[in-house]
Amino acid sequence: MADFGMETNAAEVIAELAAKAAALKAAGAAIITQTAQRVVARIPANMHWKSGDGTLAGSFYASSRGAESDLPYARRREFGFSGRTDSLGRHYTNDPGAFYMRATLATVEDDIDTAFTDVMTGIFG
Repeated sequence: MADFGMETNAAEVIAELAAKAAALKAAGAAIITQTAQRVVARIPANMHWKSGDGTLAGSFYASSRGAESDLPYARRREFGFSGRTDSLGRHYTNDPGAFYMRATLATVEDDIDTAFTDVMTGIFG
């Protein structure tokens, strides 16, 4: 017979942590989707140039990865294309970035912080 012993609730703790991990994963996905929807709604307000028919502004959609556009020039308009030549051979001497996405993300930073804090408080107390 053992002279010394110790009981542990390690299995309980592991199960509890696994449940919290699952809750964090689900909450994280929800925060990403909600934030992406907010970003998509606010993007047009940060497109300060004349974009013609609004194709670029209307091309964004919320996904599980964030706010996205399938238009090849969405990235160009964000970061610029000055001094570069496109696949059709057109050279863009002066095409600075518009940083519409960066400006839009700045408007939702507080929303992200609040959502994250609420989730953490709900899961961990």
